Amino acid sequence: MSLLRSHVMAGLALGGATLLAAPFTMACGEPEPDPLHTITFLAHSDPGEPLAGVQINTMFNGSPQLLGTTDASGTWVQRLRAPYGTTIPITATCPTGHRAADTVPSIRFDPIRSLDPAIAARGIEHSIQCLPSERDAVVIIRATGSPLVAGVPVLVDGREVGHTDEAGVAHVPLRYVPNTAFRVELAAGSINPFLQPNQPAHDFTIPDEDVILSFDQPFTYEPPAPVRHVRRVVRRPTIPTRAAPVRVGGRR
Repeated sequence: MSLLRSHVMAGLALGGATLLAAPFTMACGEPEPDPLHTITFLAHSDPGEPLAGVQINTMFNGSPQLLGTTDASGTWVQRLRAPYGTTIPITATCPTGHRAADTVPSIRFDPIRSLDPAIAARGIEHSIQCLPSERDAVVIIRATGSPLVAGVPVLVDGREVGHTDEAGVAHVPLRYVPNTAFRVELAAGSINPFLQPNQPAHDFTIPDEDVILSFDQPFTYEPPAPVRHVRRVVRRPTIPTRAAPVRVGGRR
């Protein structure tokens, strides 16, 4: 069993990991202490967005044991003594509304070789990512055409969520679990049966990031052709006239 692991178990047995960072005192004739390592844990959700409240654990008897929690800057710093080459398993518990992006790799204690004092002061940097459990999306709808594009109902998976404004534009905010598919429809026929297409639709899928989506739909106005009324002329049948008798010589 490594010296670090025995210190971990001793510290955990006392209800914490305080012994890991305790100063090492050496009596006469005892071996030199193990090197002192600085570990900087950096937790973030999306890149560039630090995340507070991430619990950092090590494993003890098959169960995670809390070592520390990241602060408002997404950072937690710990100093540990361990021989070079030692590795310890690390797990992370993400705060509410977040999920672990991937497995947190173990920490290996190796010498820090850098001429930059800032890098040396940070020591071993360990990055932890906890992605949001849900993603925000805004669907921008542009209904174009003539003569009527305002007031078109917007449906998301069959549920009405808004209408286009006077310019034929609508902004629909949504929140979904990543990789969720949904359908946006424009119920143009409900306000004017002569708008074509009558109810166009577009399918979307939420990626694993906040996103702006667009749905551009041109409409045409196609009223039915006017009905031409033709006057019907009814012809009456002609009745032949009978010729009057012709008198010759005054008598017949």
